[in-house]
Amino acid sequence: MTDIQLLNSYNAATETEPKIFAGSEILAQVSPFIREQSFLPRPSDVRLLMVTSDEKERHFTFKNHGHPQNEESIVHFNGQNGIMMMLHGEGAFEQLSNAQKVIDRLHEKGLSRITPEFVASEIADPAGSLRSAVAQIYGPVTGRKGVEDQANRFVSVEITSPNGPMRSEPVITNDYAVGMRAPVKEEVYLLMHNSEVPAYIIGGGYSDKIAGTFGNKASLRGDGTAAEKFVGTFMVANTMVLAVDAGDKTIKPIITGTAAKSFDLNRMTVLTLNNQGKVTNQYRPTNPNDRMQWDNAALALL
Repeated sequence: MTDIQLLNSYNAATETEPKIFAGSEILAQVSPFIREQSFLPRPSDVRLLMVTSDEKERHFTFKNHGHPQNEESIVHFNGQNGIMMMLHGEGAFEQLSNAQKVIDRLHEKGLSRITPEFVASEIADPAGSLRSAVAQIYGPVTGRKGVEDQANRFVSVEITSPNGPMRSEPVITNDYAVGMRAPVKEEVYLLMHNSEVPAYIIGGGYSDKIAGTFGNKASLRGDGTAAEKFVGTFMVANTMVLAVDAGDKTIKPIITGTAAKSFDLNRMTVLTLNNQGKVTNQYRPTNPNDRMQWDNAALALL
């Protein structure tokens, strides 16, 4: 069953028509002053980029187990394309350790580049030896130039280790690259919507056809690569995060639980939406530790 069919079957069963709001139209209602104040730092995280083995014309499909919908990637293993991984770990030091586990395991298997069999047995398999190390895996990073461009985004970053501060330097070889991207600030909002009717937020830019849903209903997906799909069901009913990518300005709906790993939700501007997608209230927290802001936002929805 496709995502559209799933959505339609849900609506038929509940006799409801979903509300669909455009992220760009929501942001257009936010005052310029508040938008200027709504940037929060997105900390660096560790990425492991691995070049595929040369399997001639072989394409391999695998699921990103860390994605809300187990997003599938189809990668041509041609010795030129790459696969990107995000690593588990409370901080950068743990993530770097897990990246090294992946590299070491590859070498233990007598491999220099990642193969379909390695992905299937070590990562995609729930019992795989690296399942607990790899948080997300997706691709392709297309072509040698694409791999080089991604690797060149890795920079020197100061991190905390068990022995104190240290610098994480990128490691770039012909077969893999591991490192951290520079920390950036992104424009982010916590959206609140109170309704029994399903509501969907559609992203912008590369995410034009991609939407996320408030509450517990299935999300509606569209075209684009796995890295561009920030969609899913939401861990906290009737809340979600809307972000504007610092680089390409893509408007992205992000599940609240995922966003909480990168941003301080207590510092986010709160937007309340009615059933017409109108922003009824805009709250810029002056004291991030004051939980009254949430009470005020919730009351505004009643």
